[in-house]
Amino acid sequence: MTSPRPAVSVVIPCRNEERYIGPCLDSLLECDYPLDRLEVLVVDGMSDDRTRDIVRQYAADHSFIRLVDNPKRITPCAMNAGVLAALGDVIMPMGAHAVYTQRYISRLVEALLETGADNVGGVLVTLPADDTATARALAIALSENSAPAGRLIGNHIVHPKAIDVGFAVEAEDGVLVPVLRAVDKRPLKELVDPYNKLVDLARQRRLPPEATGGSIATVTNFGTFGLTWATPIPLPEQTLVLGMGAGRMAPNWDAQRGQFVPVTEANLTLSFDHRVLDGGAAGRLLARIAALMGTPEKL
Repeated sequence: MTSPRPAVSVVIPCRNEERYIGPCLDSLLECDYPLDRLEVLVVDGMSDDRTRDIVRQYAADHSFIRLVDNPKRITPCAMNAGVLAALGDVIMPMGAHAVYTQRYISRLVEALLETGADNVGGVLVTLPADDTATARALAIALSENSAPAGRLIGNHIVHPKAIDVGFAVEAEDGVLVPVLRAVDKRPLKELVDPYNKLVDLARQRRLPPEATGGSIATVTNFGTFGLTWATPIPLPEQTLVLGMGAGRMAPNWDAQRGQFVPVTEANLTLSFDHRVLDGGAAGRLLARIAALMGTPEKL
């Protein structure tokens, strides 16, 4: 008779993670580990956004998900509270900002049983949490080869003097597209504050005229909804739209170690006006963007 798999307690410390906790829990709901051998403890540091309401709804729908309070609010105390509340044989800390492949929990448990180790884990590759790095990578790639940056005006393709990039922001009654100017000429660290200010203004519907229109492309992050793939359509006055899906943990072969290691992967999609550039140029542009995003510290 096959012995049952060990019971696993997933511990997720969090505070004010309304944007990320849903996709994280959705990915765990899709895991292939037996749900009767799994519990998910979201240890919340008394969030003052919608995090607690979101987790309560998941807990109401799925009995193996529980909300645990962390009144001290810091991560070490969250881990202690999670371990004390855990009922499983295996404690598995996870991050609220991550999403996981179906086999993630199973592979770690298999590694524990096969090796007899006290602890197993893997390499985590972090992707940008907002659109600034994506916009910067797009702008650098366009500045290196301006052909894809053209805009069709009448029967002529006109190239811009600067690479201005829009990014989609969801407001209560729709989506707005504020614009970061001259993204190719400013390092990433100089874009974060303007980006955050424009996001706040967009959500309040108070964008100034100089912060809208005139961009050559738009960045949209549909991964915030837990989607791994979508096909965004460029705005009428634009040539390109770059979309980014949700990150997913997946096994990646490490030739140097001779083993698979978990990495976070995300799909990038590039929709473009075929009257301005062809598929080869678009493919090379997307490959360059992906390469730049692989080294965000250089942006």
